[in-house]
Amino acid sequence: VASMLLGMLLRPSVPPQGESRQQESAGWPAWRTLVAQSWRFLACVCLLQGAHAAYYGFSAIYWQGAGYSASAVGYLWSLGVVAEVIIFALSKKLFRRFSARDLLLLSAVCGVVRWGLMGWSTALPWLIVIQILHCGTFTVCHLAAMRYIAARQGSEVIRLQAVYSAVAMGGSIAIMTVFAGYLYQNLGSGVFGMLARGALPALVHRPHGVAAS
Repeated sequence: VASMLLGMLLRPSVPPQGESRQQESAGWPAWRTLVAQSWRFLACVCLLQGAHAAYYGFSAIYWQGAGYSASAVGYLWSLGVVAEVIIFALSKKLFRRFSARDLLLLSAVCGVVRWGLMGWSTALPWLIVIQILHCGTFTVCHLAAMRYIAARQGSEVIRLQAVYSAVAMGGSIAIMTVFAGYLYQNLGSGVFGMLARGALPALVHRPHGVAAS
């Protein structure tokens, strides 16, 4: 919940300027063109955000099965939120020279490392590292999305923000939750290794041409 609220606060605040009503209501062709131009971006954020489905749905069950109490699991989740808030607060200083493409690369690397570690170990020191990496898998990915969207022109900002919210922050997580449930039932902790592999395409199929702001 905290992640979603922070994401809403960090949505692009670039209002469309000089757009006629005819342009604003361009209909399906405008949406189709936007998606065609931004498919690499949408694919990356869907992979990176969708990977959180198993974490949101099954990490508590997984960790309690490994012997951690409900309160310990709560503390681990809180650690992830704290790391997320810190990076959001410092993002302008930390990532001033980073482009959206750079941020997506960083988030993808964090995803491969985090989900790989999560399936590999339940030792407390590693769980602390895993939860700190939430600032990379979620926060950095969201910052990349906001930077990419804000670089669009006019009403494209609103359209792409809508697609991002619906597809990456909603649809991909919903769909991946279904698959994660099946994989967790059959593979157990192996589901997290699958998520680590799922982040690999985002390392190479990132959008081009978005400079640092």
